Amino acid sequence: MITDHGHKPTNKNKKFYCLYCDYNTSYKHLLQRHTYVKHKEQNEFAISMKTYCCIYCDFTTMENRNLQNHIFSKHKKQNDVENGVKLKLKTYSCVYCDFTTKSNRNFQKHIYLKHKKQNELENKVEIKIQTYSCVYCDFTTIENLKLQNHVFSKHKEQNQLENKVTVKRKTCVYCDFTTNRNRNLQNHVYSKHREQNDLENKVALNIQTFSCVYCDFKTLTEQLLNIHIFSKHREQNKLENKIEIKIKPYSCVYCDYSTYRNQSLQKHLFRKHKKQNELENKVAIVIKIHSCDYCEFNTVEKTRFKAHQALCKNTK
Repeated sequence: MITDHGHKPTNKNKKFYCLYCDYNTSYKHLLQRHTYVKHKEQNEFAISMKTYCCIYCDFTTMENRNLQNHIFSKHKKQNDVENGVKLKLKTYSCVYCDFTTKSNRNFQKHIYLKHKKQNELENKVEIKIQTYSCVYCDFTTIENLKLQNHVFSKHKEQNQLENKVTVKRKTCVYCDFTTNRNRNLQNHVYSKHREQNDLENKVALNIQTFSCVYCDFKTLTEQLLNIHIFSKHREQNKLENKIEIKIKPYSCVYCDYSTYRNQSLQKHLFRKHKKQNELENKVAIVIKIHSCDYCEFNTVEKTRFKAHQALCKNTK
Protein backbone atom coordinates (compact mmCIF):
# COMPACT_ATOMS: atom_id res chain seq x y z
CA MET A 1 0.00 0.00 0.00
CA ILE A 2 1.39 3.37 -1.01
CA THR A 3 -0.04 6.42 0.69
CA ASP A 4 0.81 10.03 1.45
CA HIS A 5 2.05 11.00 -2.03
CA GLY A 6 4.00 7.80 -2.71
CA HIS A 7 5.58 7.22 0.71
CA LYS A 8 5.35 3.70 2.15
CA PRO A 9 4.87 3.27 5.87
CA THR A 10 7.76 1.24 7.26
CA ASN A 11 5.33 -0.58 9.51
CA LYS A 12 1.58 -0.16 9.47
CA ASN A 13 1.38 -0.30 13.29
CA LYS A 14 4.60 1.60 14.02
CA LYS A 15 4.32 5.16 15.26
CA PHE A 16 6.90 7.94 15.30
CA TYR A 17 6.49 10.26 18.29
CA CYS A 18 7.64 13.85 18.65
CA LEU A 19 10.02 14.49 21.56
CA TYR A 20 8.56 17.95 22.24
CA CYS A 21 4.77 17.55 21.92
CA ASP A 22 2.10 14.85 21.54
CA TYR A 23 2.29 14.72 17.74
CA ASN A 24 2.67 11.24 16.23
CA THR A 25 2.60 9.78 12.73
CA SER A 26 3.22 6.54 10.83
CA TYR A 27 5.67 8.29 8.52
CA LYS A 28 9.22 9.15 9.50
CA HIS A 29 9.53 11.96 6.98
CA LEU A 30 6.41 13.65 8.41
CA LEU A 31 7.92 13.54 11.90
CA GLN A 32 11.11 15.11 10.52
CA ARG A 33 9.11 17.84 8.81
CA HIS A 34 7.04 18.47 11.93
CA THR A 35 10.16 18.74 14.13
CA TYR A 36 11.82 21.10 11.68
CA VAL A 37 8.79 23.38 11.32
CA LYS A 38 7.45 23.38 14.89
CA HIS A 39 10.56 22.82 17.03
CA LYS A 40 13.45 24.09 14.92
CA GLU A 41 15.00 26.22 17.70
CA GLN A 42 14.12 23.75 20.47
CA ASN A 43 15.53 20.69 18.70
CA GLU A 44 18.83 19.53 20.20
CA PHE A 45 19.40 16.67 17.77
CA ALA A 46 20.53 16.86 14.18
CA ILE A 47 17.72 16.09 11.77
CA SER A 48 18.85 14.30 8.65
CA MET A 49 16.72 16.33 6.31
CA LYS A 50 17.93 18.53 3.46
CA THR A 51 17.01 22.19 3.68
CA TYR A 52 16.90 24.75 0.88
CA CYS A 53 17.98 28.32 1.65
CA CYS A 54 17.19 31.49 -0.27
CA ILE A 55 20.30 33.36 -1.48
CA TYR A 56 18.49 36.72 -1.26
CA CYS A 57 17.03 36.52 2.28
CA ASP A 58 16.91 34.23 5.34
CA PHE A 59 14.00 32.09 4.07
CA THR A 60 14.53 28.31 4.45
CA THR A 61 12.37 25.34 3.50
CA MET A 62 12.59 21.57 3.20
CA GLU A 63 11.22 21.46 -0.34
CA ASN A 64 12.90 22.76 -3.47
CA ARG A 65 9.47 23.55 -4.94
CA ASN A 66 8.73 25.92 -2.04
CA LEU A 67 12.09 27.66 -2.56
CA GLN A 68 11.34 28.09 -6.26
CA ASN A 69 7.91 29.53 -5.46
CA HIS A 70 9.42 31.87 -2.85
CA ILE A 71 12.06 33.27 -5.26
CA PHE A 72 9.46 33.69 -8.01
CA SER A 73 7.09 35.53 -5.64
CA LYS A 74 9.57 37.63 -3.63
CA HIS A 75 12.76 38.06 -5.69
CA LYS A 76 11.76 37.57 -9.34
CA LYS A 77 13.15 40.86 -10.67
CA GLN A 78 16.41 40.54 -8.72
CA ASN A 79 16.81 36.94 -9.83
CA ASP A 80 16.14 37.85 -13.48
CA VAL A 81 19.05 40.32 -13.29
CA GLU A 82 21.51 38.25 -11.22
CA ASN A 83 20.32 34.82 -12.41
CA GLY A 84 21.32 33.37 -9.02
CA VAL A 85 18.77 30.55 -9.09
CA LYS A 86 17.55 28.70 -12.15
CA LEU A 87 13.78 28.56 -11.83
CA LYS A 88 12.16 25.38 -13.11
CA LEU A 89 8.60 26.51 -12.52
CA LYS A 90 5.91 26.46 -15.14
CA THR A 91 4.77 30.04 -15.58
CA TYR A 92 1.81 31.58 -17.37
CA SER A 93 2.33 34.86 -19.22
CA CYS A 94 -0.41 37.25 -20.27
CA VAL A 95 -0.70 37.84 -24.03
CA TYR A 96 -1.99 41.37 -23.46
CA CYS A 97 0.48 42.73 -20.86
CA ASP A 98 3.65 41.74 -18.95
CA PHE A 99 1.84 39.93 -16.12
CA THR A 100 3.24 36.49 -15.22
CA THR A 101 2.22 33.95 -12.60
CA LYS A 102 2.92 30.35 -11.65
CA SER A 103 -0.78 29.60 -11.12
CA ASN A 104 -3.10 28.85 -14.03
CA ARG A 105 -6.08 29.94 -11.91
CA ASN A 106 -4.46 33.32 -11.18
CA PHE A 107 -3.66 33.66 -14.89
CA GLN A 108 -7.30 32.96 -15.80
CA LYS A 109 -8.50 35.43 -13.14
CA HIS A 110 -6.12 38.08 -14.48
CA ILE A 111 -7.43 37.72 -18.05
CA TYR A 112 -11.03 37.80 -16.83
CA LEU A 113 -10.56 40.84 -14.57
CA LYS A 114 -8.14 42.94 -16.67
CA HIS A 115 -8.69 41.98 -20.32
CA LYS A 116 -12.18 40.47 -20.48
CA LYS A 117 -13.55 42.68 -23.29
CA GLN A 118 -10.33 42.54 -25.33
CA ASN A 119 -10.18 38.76 -25.00
CA GLU A 120 -13.83 38.40 -26.04
CA LEU A 121 -12.93 40.21 -29.28
CA GLU A 122 -9.58 38.58 -30.02
CA ASN A 123 -10.27 35.23 -28.27
CA LYS A 124 -6.57 34.52 -27.59
CA VAL A 125 -7.15 32.79 -24.25
CA GLU A 126 -9.83 30.22 -23.50
CA ILE A 127 -11.30 31.12 -20.11
CA LYS A 128 -12.13 28.03 -18.07
CA ILE A 129 -12.99 29.72 -14.80
CA GLN A 130 -16.24 29.44 -12.87
CA THR A 131 -18.35 32.57 -12.73
CA TYR A 132 -21.17 33.52 -10.38
CA SER A 133 -24.10 35.55 -11.72
CA CYS A 134 -26.60 37.65 -9.81
CA VAL A 135 -30.22 36.48 -10.11
CA TYR A 136 -31.49 40.04 -9.77
CA CYS A 137 -29.29 41.89 -12.31
CA ASP A 138 -26.51 41.29 -14.88
CA PHE A 139 -23.62 41.41 -12.35
CA THR A 140 -21.09 38.56 -12.66
CA THR A 141 -17.98 37.70 -10.70
CA ILE A 142 -15.48 34.87 -10.27
CA GLU A 143 -15.82 34.77 -6.47
CA ASN A 144 -18.84 33.54 -4.58
CA LEU A 145 -18.06 35.90 -1.66
CA LYS A 146 -18.16 38.89 -4.02
CA LEU A 147 -21.54 37.76 -5.31
CA GLN A 148 -22.80 37.53 -1.72
CA ASN A 149 -21.45 41.04 -1.01
CA HIS A 150 -23.16 42.35 -4.15
CA VAL A 151 -26.54 40.80 -3.25
CA PHE A 152 -26.23 42.06 0.34
CA SER A 153 -25.40 45.64 -0.69
CA LYS A 154 -27.58 46.00 -3.83
CA HIS A 155 -30.54 43.62 -3.39
CA LYS A 156 -30.76 43.06 0.39
CA GLU A 157 -34.50 43.73 0.82
CA GLN A 158 -35.50 41.87 -2.35
CA ASN A 159 -33.40 38.87 -1.38
CA GLN A 160 -34.85 38.82 2.16
CA LEU A 161 -38.31 38.44 0.57
CA GLU A 162 -37.43 36.00 -2.22
CA ASN A 163 -34.46 34.27 -0.51
CA LYS A 164 -32.86 33.23 -3.81
CA VAL A 165 -29.25 33.68 -2.66
CA THR A 166 -27.80 32.40 0.62
CA VAL A 167 -25.78 35.27 2.11
CA LYS A 168 -23.52 34.23 5.00
CA ARG A 169 -22.60 37.14 7.26
CA LYS A 170 -20.55 37.47 10.45
CA THR A 171 -21.81 40.12 12.88
CA CYS A 172 -19.80 42.24 15.30
CA VAL A 173 -20.70 41.65 18.98
CA TYR A 174 -20.20 45.35 19.76
CA CYS A 175 -22.10 47.03 16.88
CA ASP A 176 -24.21 46.22 13.80
CA PHE A 177 -21.22 45.81 11.45
CA THR A 178 -21.44 42.67 9.27
CA THR A 179 -19.04 40.99 6.86
CA ASN A 180 -18.61 37.65 5.15
CA ARG A 181 -14.92 37.32 6.04
CA ASN A 182 -13.61 36.42 9.50
CA ARG A 183 -10.45 38.44 8.82
CA ASN A 184 -12.51 41.57 8.09
CA LEU A 185 -14.44 41.07 11.32
CA GLN A 186 -11.20 40.77 13.32
CA ASN A 187 -9.80 43.86 11.62
CA HIS A 188 -12.99 45.76 12.42
CA VAL A 189 -12.93 44.76 16.11
CA TYR A 190 -9.25 45.70 16.35
CA SER A 191 -9.79 49.08 14.65
CA LYS A 192 -13.09 50.12 16.26
CA HIS A 193 -13.45 48.23 19.56
CA ARG A 194 -9.92 47.34 20.64
CA GLU A 195 -10.10 48.82 24.17
CA GLN A 196 -13.55 47.37 24.84
CA ASN A 197 -12.50 43.96 23.54
CA ASP A 198 -9.32 44.03 25.68
CA LEU A 199 -11.59 44.32 28.73
CA GLU A 200 -14.42 41.97 27.74
CA ASN A 201 -12.39 39.61 25.51
CA LYS A 202 -15.43 38.57 23.45
CA VAL A 203 -13.50 38.16 20.19
CA ALA A 204 -10.20 36.24 19.96
CA LEU A 205 -7.97 38.39 17.75
CA ASN A 206 -5.43 36.49 15.71
CA ILE A 207 -4.06 39.28 13.54
CA GLN A 208 -0.65 40.68 12.70
CA THR A 209 -0.03 44.34 13.45
CA PHE A 210 2.64 46.71 12.15
CA SER A 211 4.06 49.39 14.48
CA CYS A 212 5.73 52.69 13.63
CA VAL A 213 9.29 53.06 14.95
CA TYR A 214 8.87 56.84 15.32
CA CYS A 215 5.54 57.06 17.19
CA ASP A 216 2.86 54.85 18.76
CA PHE A 217 0.91 54.38 15.50
CA LYS A 218 -0.21 50.79 14.78
CA THR A 219 -1.94 49.37 11.75
CA LEU A 220 -3.06 46.06 10.28
CA THR A 221 -1.23 46.25 6.96
CA GLU A 222 2.35 46.95 5.93
CA GLN A 223 1.10 49.22 3.15
CA LEU A 224 -0.71 51.51 5.62
CA LEU A 225 2.41 51.62 7.80
CA ASN A 226 4.45 52.65 4.76
CA ILE A 227 1.90 55.34 3.90
CA HIS A 228 1.97 56.61 7.51
CA ILE A 229 5.79 56.87 7.57
CA PHE A 230 5.83 58.49 4.13
CA SER A 231 3.22 61.04 5.24
CA LYS A 232 4.32 61.75 8.82
CA HIS A 233 8.03 60.86 9.17
CA ARG A 234 9.44 61.11 5.64
CA GLU A 235 12.30 63.51 6.45
CA GLN A 236 13.22 61.74 9.69
CA ASN A 237 13.22 58.38 7.94
CA LYS A 238 15.47 59.74 5.18
CA LEU A 239 18.06 60.61 7.83
CA GLU A 240 17.76 57.54 10.06
CA ASN A 241 16.69 55.08 7.35
CA LYS A 242 14.99 52.75 9.83
CA ILE A 243 12.22 51.63 7.48
CA GLU A 244 12.42 50.77 3.79
CA ILE A 245 9.36 52.45 2.32
CA LYS A 246 7.86 50.06 -0.22
CA ILE A 247 5.47 52.43 -1.93
CA LYS A 248 5.83 54.15 -5.25
CA PRO A 249 5.73 57.92 -4.72
CA TYR A 250 4.21 60.06 -7.45
CA SER A 251 6.12 63.29 -8.02
CA CYS A 252 4.93 66.51 -9.62
CA VAL A 253 6.85 67.61 -12.73
CA TYR A 254 6.27 71.29 -11.91
CA CYS A 255 7.21 71.44 -8.21
CA ASP A 256 8.62 69.28 -5.40
CA TYR A 257 5.24 67.86 -4.36
CA SER A 258 5.10 64.06 -4.02
CA THR A 259 2.45 61.63 -2.86
CA TYR A 260 1.81 57.88 -2.63
CA ARG A 261 -1.47 58.10 -4.57
CA ASN A 262 -1.78 58.80 -8.28
CA GLN A 263 -5.24 60.29 -7.67
CA SER A 264 -3.77 62.80 -5.20
CA LEU A 265 -1.15 63.81 -7.78
CA GLN A 266 -3.88 64.30 -10.37
CA LYS A 267 -5.84 66.53 -7.97
CA HIS A 268 -2.69 68.52 -7.17
CA LEU A 269 -1.97 69.11 -10.87
CA PHE A 270 -5.55 70.24 -11.48
CA ARG A 271 -5.54 72.66 -8.52
CA LYS A 272 -2.01 74.07 -8.69
CA HIS A 273 -0.77 73.71 -12.28
CA LYS A 274 -3.89 73.46 -14.45
CA LYS A 275 -3.05 76.35 -16.83
CA GLN A 276 0.67 75.46 -17.03
CA ASN A 277 -0.15 71.83 -17.80
CA GLU A 278 -2.67 72.82 -20.48
CA LEU A 279 0.16 74.71 -22.22
CA GLU A 280 3.00 72.22 -21.73
CA ASN A 281 0.82 69.07 -21.62
CA LYS A 282 3.40 67.08 -19.62
CA VAL A 283 0.86 65.01 -17.67
CA ALA A 284 -2.43 63.55 -18.88
CA ILE A 285 -5.05 64.41 -16.27
CA VAL A 286 -7.56 61.55 -16.24
CA ILE A 287 -9.38 62.44 -13.03
CA LYS A 288 -13.12 63.17 -13.12
CA ILE A 289 -13.88 66.89 -13.13
CA HIS A 290 -17.27 68.03 -11.83
CA SER A 291 -18.68 71.10 -13.62
CA CYS A 292 -21.52 73.27 -12.33
CA ASP A 293 -24.69 73.36 -14.47
CA TYR A 294 -25.33 77.00 -13.62
CA CYS A 295 -21.91 78.69 -13.83
CA GLU A 296 -18.30 78.06 -14.94
CA PHE A 297 -17.22 76.55 -11.60
CA ASN A 298 -15.49 73.16 -11.71
CA THR A 299 -13.68 71.00 -9.18
CA VAL A 300 -12.32 67.51 -8.63
CA GLU A 301 -13.97 67.27 -5.18
CA LYS A 302 -17.42 65.67 -5.39
CA THR A 303 -18.62 66.96 -1.99
CA ARG A 304 -17.46 70.49 -2.78
CA PHE A 305 -19.19 70.32 -6.18
CA LYS A 306 -22.50 69.21 -4.65
CA ALA A 307 -22.40 71.98 -2.03
CA HIS A 308 -21.58 74.63 -4.65
CA GLN A 309 -24.23 73.50 -7.14
CA ALA A 310 -26.94 73.42 -4.48
CA LEU A 311 -26.03 76.97 -3.45
CA CYS A 312 -25.73 78.13 -7.07
CA LYS A 313 -29.09 76.62 -7.97
CA ASN A 314 -30.84 78.47 -5.12
CA THR A 315 -29.35 81.85 -6.13
CA LYS A 316 -30.38 81.55 -9.79
